[in-house]
Amino acid sequence: MRISQIKTLCWTANVLVLAGAGYVAVHFGETFKRRRIIPEIEWPDEGGGDVIQKRWPGEVTGFRMIWDTPVNGLVPKPPAPPAKVEVEKDLGKIFLGKYTYHTSIDTFPELDESVAYVEGPGSGAVTMLRTGESIDGFTLIGFEASTERGEDALVFSNPKVDGLVRMKRSEDPLQNLTTPPLVRALADNNDLAQPEVDLMSIPRRAYQDLLADPSGLTWHVPAGEVYWWGAFGEDDVLAKLVVNVAKDAGGNAMGIKLMSQPGAGTAVSDGRGLMKGDIIKSINGVPTRSKEEIVLYLRGDGQGLGRYEVLVENETGVERTLVYEVERARRRSPSR
Repeated sequence: MRISQIKTLCWTANVLVLAGAGYVAVHFGETFKRRRIIPEIEWPDEGGGDVIQKRWPGEVTGFRMIWDTPVNGLVPKPPAPPAKVEVEKDLGKIFLGKYTYHTSIDTFPELDESVAYVEGPGSGAVTMLRTGESIDGFTLIGFEASTERGEDALVFSNPKVDGLVRMKRSEDPLQNLTTPPLVRALADNNDLAQPEVDLMSIPRRAYQDLLADPSGLTWHVPAGEVYWWGAFGEDDVLAKLVVNVAKDAGGNAMGIKLMSQPGAGTAVSDGRGLMKGDIIKSINGVPTRSKEEIVLYLRGDGQGLGRYEVLVENETGVERTLVYEVERARRRSPSR
């Protein structure tokens, strides 16, 4: 190759390099101008939804603003993560914040017909609730009256909430209450008729009062079952109960041992907390060394009481006290 040709090639190469450098310089100049005059670009919302999720991984269109930006251009800032909305997880607090317990009408002995009046949110509509009915997933399981705290409450349960939810009664009265006809009749009736009962049927059965005692040792005996015991208890439960006299190490009688299941063959065959093999040591502190002593106590000093505490010892020697809260037929006026 001749020297003149080499010079021509070098000159051409230099021209091309200078032209490229000029192009790059012009491009950077334009970019600098754009950075000064173009406002900050907003990240586009491609079809709605969470833009952050569309960046990676996600739809390819979420990258369009990146590859459309010139070299050394201004890439828009990604949007800030959406603010987390704090959700109240305590369903009990939410429930208590929505509803207000104003008043109730309690009837005895038919407590299942008692009605609570609860005011709801928004329009303030009043809902009548009976035991076993639900509102917003919370089931009314009982009425609670506390003389110690000086407040009444409705007790609710919800499978999604640990423990029980107590709705305290408001001091604000409700006007123009609508009383269900049956509740009004029960509340106005001073002479509640004794229902007919039979040996195998109890209108309302005793139940473990877990509100009063979570251990399950406290039993609530409704008036319906009280009637049943008055009719059949002595002849069909106590008289047919097989017992032995239990003695301590010194040979002294300390109670009666149940050799058969209390109430076998009757409506109370589950024993109401008493089991075969238990030793009944006392009732309300009065020693019980024979069935006759139990009958004498129930006919005498123990007649008509509202509470009986029975001291029992099981076959392993462990003592427990069964409590029976007895509901007596009476009327409490429509209230509160």
